[in-house]
Amino acid sequence: MPATLPLAARTSAIAGALAGVLGMLDWRDHLRYEPGICDLVLGDPQEMPLPGFVSSLTRHTQPLNKDWFAYKRSESEARETVATSLREWRGLPFEPTDIALTPGAFGALAVAFRLPMPSLARTSDWGLTETVT
Repeated sequence: MPATLPLAARTSAIAGALAGVLGMLDWRDHLRYEPGICDLVLGDPQEMPLPGFVSSLTRHTQPLNKDWFAYKRSESEARETVATSLREWRGLPFEPTDIALTPGAFGALAVAFRLPMPSLARTSDWGLTETVT
């Protein structure tokens, strides 16, 4: 799909390509709360979270200032924390300059909608039979 298409046309093409998946999710919604059903389609939890996990979330999400949950733009302390964590976890030389943080999903979506999406032009990649133009 050409990147020059208006945003509404690109969004419509994406929605069309995802129609089968979204239809399946609608279909399963009425089943997921039935007794004895173990719904693993999206990785939804099947048990209550462990108390240690809950207490850790509670401890580390307490706001320390008025801007704690504000939209931010790749603050250096956050980038350093992510780079350190990735270095320790993966053993690769991540640096803070390798990390880009977006303000919520809006930044990531803005980037995604501006990228070329050749796989939408080849609907066979999505298991579809008609071409998106």
